[in-house]
Amino acid sequence: MKQLEKTPKISNQEKIQILEHLLQETLWMARRYADGRSTYAPKMFNDVVHTLDALGLQHLLVGDDGKRFADDGGLGIYQPETRKFVRD
Repeated sequence: MKQLEKTPKISNQEKIQILEHLLQETLWMARRYADGRSTYAPKMFNDVVHTLDALGLQHLLVGDDGKRFADDGGLGIYQPETRKFVRD
């Protein structure tokens, strides 16, 4: 991705494309960080994914391993349908 100058004159559509690209480039790292932690991070990350989905951005790849949501190390596996963590 090319570097932008300090005050680029670009259209709103171009800004949206750039922001989608930036999200794409960082979401997988955020999920990798949050996945398996026993902190606020898994829930917070999963809330972000649900918000992106609601905005029509579900096409963005969230996990580099095919997973879209983060599990909690203490609470268990995340169930997106119920928005709850469940232990095996």
